Order: sequence, then C-alpha cells, then structure tokens
Amino acid sequence: MIINTKVREIQVSDNGPGIPRESREDMFQPFVTTKPPGEGKGLGLYISREIAHYHGAELVLSDNRTVHKNRLNTFILMLEANQK
Repeated sequence: MIINTKVREIQVSDNGPGIPRESREDMFQPFVTTKPPGEGKGLGLYISREIAHYHGAELVLSDNRTVHKNRLNTFILMLEANQK
C-alpha cells in the first residue's frame, strides 16, 4: 500500500491473478467476476466505486503492472477526484 498525502491518493496492490487490461472497466460493473461460479458475486468493486463516488472520490485500476507482466493488480483511490 502506498499513501500519497500530496495528491491525496491511496494505492493498493495484491499478488493475485490480476485483471486483463481489456477488462479493466468491466470489473467495476455489477455481477462481473473472474472467479469460478459460487466463489464471488461480482459486487465488491462495483460497490467500492459507488461508495467512492458518493464521497467525491474515484476508484480506478492502474496501468502499472507490479506483479504480472500482462495483468493489472493495483487500485488507486483518489480522494479528491470529484471536488472540482
């Protein structure tokens, strides 16, 4: 986790399988998951982004590839994204 107080953002990476670049925005839609049937509802990222927007922030999937060469696994919460 990286907390950048100057630009007011938090970056979180994990070592899971990652998300294909072409699916980056699809993953924030309700009921979209890459997990096998019965192991996920596909609501976590959708709800997280909605909560962020409600509070004037933005949740995005970064282009940085920190674990896997061709997959994305770093999320950025920009705390003042919608405060313009």
